[in-house]
Amino acid sequence: PPAISLEEAEKLVKAVEKAGLIYQVGFNRRFWPVYKRLKGLVDSKRLRPFVVGIKMVRGEMERPPWTKVREVAGGFLYDSVIHMLDLSRWLVGKPETIRCLARRNIYPHPDGFVIMMEFSNEERTILSITSAGHASWVYPFERVEVYGDHCSAITEESLRLTFAWGKEDIPNVEVYQFTKLPEHVAWGFKEEDDLFVEAVDKGVAPPVTVEDAYKAVKLVEACYTSAEKNGEPIEITR
Repeated sequence: PPAISLEEAEKLVKAVEKAGLIYQVGFNRRFWPVYKRLKGLVDSKRLRPFVVGIKMVRGEMERPPWTKVREVAGGFLYDSVIHMLDLSRWLVGKPETIRCLARRNIYPHPDGFVIMMEFSNEERTILSITSAGHASWVYPFERVEVYGDHCSAITEESLRLTFAWGKEDIPNVEVYQFTKLPEHVAWGFKEEDDLFVEAVDKGVAPPVTVEDAYKAVKLVEACYTSAEKNGEPIEITR
């Protein structure tokens, strides 16, 4: 993660701005072709995101062992779920409030989360993220479902997007498969690296900035705060 506390994130922003650095954080979900296609549906208004459900799980929290320890690496939210929080911002827009319930189910550290967010966009999106660090490596370990005006889109990891619409018993369906893409392309690594090199070469802003890093950390910290208050809603101000 870019930081594991809001204080660290604030120091990071100040350091980058003071030095005039080109800084890019590795939120690679923005570059997954499957999510870019999903965002295209949202941006074109073919799919209005009224309700969004995200599932992200890990098979275990033992390899590497430090991922679950909040004091060392921020815990499971910083290791994995931060990607889904950033994806939510990128896909839907600015969140207004966030709630989180957390449990210690198997491990001595929080390993199960349910997060609910409300957004300030035109659709007033409500979005949930369900995540567990003890689920087995079941397919798909990552899934996004977006429900619009008698239409929906469902992703399965980086491999497939299904878009369906209509009121009939047999809906219209479009299926996009990304199974032939090399992993470094399907997982967005190539594009994010290419764009970062281009930003450095041309001296322009990178596609994912230090401000994006700060906002993602702020959402994680809001989740922890809400969880400590048994799911109390936390207002997101920046």
